[in-house]
Amino acid sequence: MKSGRKIQFKHRLSIAKIGKIRFWTGIVLGSISALILYSFIFFFFEIVNMMRVGMSSDIPFQSDKALHFEHIILLAISIALGNHTMIRYWFLQPTFHFYKTRKKVTLHIANYSLFIEFLCWYMIVAFLRDWAAGYFLVGFGAYNVYEYLLFTIPAYLFLTAWTEVARFFKVGTWKLYTFVISLFCVISLSFVDLSSYRYATFAYEKMYEEELYYIENEFNIAKEKYGIHYTAETITQLKQLKTDDLKQLLLQKKQKIESTEQVALKDIILQKILIHNFKSAHFEGYGEQYYPDPIDIYAQLKKVAPASNEAFELLNILDEFHQLTFFMSAYMNTKGKSPTFRQKTRILSDANDLYYYKFYKQYVTMREQINVLMHAFHKQEKYHHPFIKQLKDTELPPQIPLTDASIYQKFPELKD
Repeated sequence: MKSGRKIQFKHRLSIAKIGKIRFWTGIVLGSISALILYSFIFFFFEIVNMMRVGMSSDIPFQSDKALHFEHIILLAISIALGNHTMIRYWFLQPTFHFYKTRKKVTLHIANYSLFIEFLCWYMIVAFLRDWAAGYFLVGFGAYNVYEYLLFTIPAYLFLTAWTEVARFFKVGTWKLYTFVISLFCVISLSFVDLSSYRYATFAYEKMYEEELYYIENEFNIAKEKYGIHYTAETITQLKQLKTDDLKQLLLQKKQKIESTEQVALKDIILQKILIHNFKSAHFEGYGEQYYPDPIDIYAQLKKVAPASNEAFELLNILDEFHQLTFFMSAYMNTKGKSPTFRQKTRILSDANDLYYYKFYKQYVTMREQINVLMHAFHKQEKYHHPFIKQLKDTELPPQIPLTDASIYQKFPELKD
């Protein structure tokens, strides 16, 4: 039995079928949709990162390659979704505009494209929620694992739109031209310098202005006075607050100071910066000590000439330890309300009772050793340093005996 339905071949898609005004309006709406999506995600990242910096988190120190990847993948997804908006507007017309029928309903293309777009927005919102809650960064996580495999997502979004259109029209050349134009837009716009994390970086620099100035000033002194240069990676590590890279740097410098070998001037300056900016603050109290003891600095001091650059910077470290114990004492005596302490240790997330320094063995050891070294330097005449001169001009507190008596055997001059 023959079917009564008449075979209807697919028509070739043309601007005339869509309508010139609707055709260009669809392109404009698609471009606006892509721009809105890109701006939404871009500024969401900016605002969240700025808020995190305000809560004493690190700014995302990402490589230029990772930031460029984020920029391109965001562009590609935005243009792919703009493509859906454009197609939906084109075919949001009654069917009789395209076929010889009196149906007043629109083609399934419009509904299908809207469904895909809603699904994409849901995935974007879910991604941003997880990103905000889990501190997930494309540049650190997905980029290192999947690299450019992630570009299959915008490619899939693009193809789903035109596959549905191909069910009703011949769109071979249209799909090709649209893909080429979209690819051209992604590549062209990828060279536009949109500095990510600009607001977060600005907030970070304002919050830790003193610490960052100290780092820059010490590096300039090291370069001009000692001819020492540091890598960009080291500078980035010193600017961080609580990353694994910073933790490793703290442990590496501590191990070098504690070793039996003489420490290079380059590492001594780094140790001084780490102590001055109180970089161990976020790691203290977790069962591991991230600074050497003052007596280890004294041991290194005994290995170098009294008038050497190494001796000068080692005495600067002892001065930093002395100030650190002073500000810790001020913190405990005022129950964390000392403005001087907060000024010195602004790099802490806050100054509350989470930091029980008086219970830390490290703090007690530091205080005892600094006290003994102050008395020892007060009696010695071989060091000419502002810290030593200040000690000699100051009435010292009573000497506190060291808990570790083995230090007296190694350095008998420290015994009162």
